[in-house]
Amino acid sequence: GALDDPLASLALEDWHKTHCERPGQHADFDSKLLSCEARLLKLDLLSQRLPPPNTVVTAVVCDLLNKVFETLHPSVHQVCARLMRFIEGAIYSDEPPSASDQEQLRHVTSRPADRAPFFTVMRRHHVVLERLEDRCQV
Repeated sequence: GALDDPLASLALEDWHKTHCERPGQHADFDSKLLSCEARLLKLDLLSQRLPPPNTVVTAVVCDLLNKVFETLHPSVHQVCARLMRFIEGAIYSDEPPSASDQEQLRHVTSRPADRAPFFTVMRRHHVVLERLEDRCQV
């Protein structure tokens, strides 16, 4: 999953301890939009430490976009929510994320993680194919 790389795990753990607020928490901000802006800056720090693509960064970005959309006028929010389904459809497969990814995402997003990104699925399939190739060569 997203946390198979030890350096990525350490970067995420460090970020989570020092920068992450619980989903739905708006720290000491008077508005959701200011909270989103602060969260965006925190996310930028995390994304600088992890190589793309990354399951956690991707999920937090999608979650943050949805939070920003909630601050918009209801008619614009509906349009953005509809467009976000296209973006998420391009990112996420129908396969479930690994148990470790689900657990990690539970701590950093406001929505449950029920689908794995295509790049994660591709990585899983690549590992399986490599193991099959290794068996065939033996």
